[in-house]
Amino acid sequence: MKKWSVLFTSLSLLAVLAACGGTASEGEGSSSNSASDKALSDAAGSSETAANETPYAEIVDDTGRTVVLDKKPEKVLPLLPNLLDLFYASGGSPIGKPTIPPHITLQHLPEEANSLPDVGHLGGNVEAIVALQPDLVIGGQPHHDSLVDTLSQSGIPVILLNLDNYEDSLAKADIFAKITGQQEIVSNKVADMQKRIEAVQAKMPSDKTKIAIVHINPRDVALELEDSIAGSTAKLLGLENVAAGSSPLKGRPDKTPYSIEKLVEDNPDKILLTTMGGEDVVQSRIRQDIENNPAWSSLDAVKQGEIYFLPQDLFLVHPGLHFADAVEYMASTLYPENFADGNQ
Repeated sequence: MKKWSVLFTSLSLLAVLAACGGTASEGEGSSSNSASDKALSDAAGSSETAANETPYAEIVDDTGRTVVLDKKPEKVLPLLPNLLDLFYASGGSPIGKPTIPPHITLQHLPEEANSLPDVGHLGGNVEAIVALQPDLVIGGQPHHDSLVDTLSQSGIPVILLNLDNYEDSLAKADIFAKITGQQEIVSNKVADMQKRIEAVQAKMPSDKTKIAIVHINPRDVALELEDSIAGSTAKLLGLENVAAGSSPLKGRPDKTPYSIEKLVEDNPDKILLTTMGGEDVVQSRIRQDIENNPAWSSLDAVKQGEIYFLPQDLFLVHPGLHFADAVEYMASTLYPENFADGNQ
């Protein structure tokens, strides 16, 4: 429209000059024509530039939504601890953080993270989020589904990403590299992570080991499937998860119902425990289960003392680009003799 507007204005001006008898000299006429030509050229160039502009990035999030970022976001706000950790690892500098529970230690966060503005548990304080004026918010499902429309009304784009297993480490790292523009940093970290994992895999015993991954929180007990953090770690190590192939719980696709009878039937060689909440609460729940159900004592893993707690900062909060830490921890815990030199 701008191009045509300039054209009509220029033509109208020439028509008026002609109607007035045009007493301008030949040199003056050339100058006027040159000015008109330049205006037309500038308008055309501006139109072509606008048409040729491409967005900085297009992100398809885990809801299937395509979020277009016209320019590199400079004020990014992750709303979950694992997203915060991954954003830092991808070369980003967030403008705020979610509340990090006291029983969670994110070992790789820089000191500066402690002084970031806090936007509440699971990033649920909408007023605090809007006050920071982010140009991109990164949340997760299902925690932040309701924030999409709310923040969009304030002109704040939102992407929702889930971190559940090892494959997510790779896929989300690629997305975060697009956001931060630090593709080389992320690529190097991914290569290092894969190299460390391969080194651990090379030291694993060839015999298959049956494991059960029991998830315990103050509300209930469940078994973890291969799509959980611990489950995908065990899969990388070639361990046989007795729950593999079981039907998942509704709304919890990485877990399946727990049954002591089924556990006794499967009789795993080793039992791994993942927890949510304070350690004292979890241990109390375990003691209660063992005391109230003698079937636990019939398990070979219990008889042999092959029961292991997995740390929450690696197996409750997704380790992202530090997934090799989880692999090394699980392998050296289950097979200390294979990693006695301390070098995974």
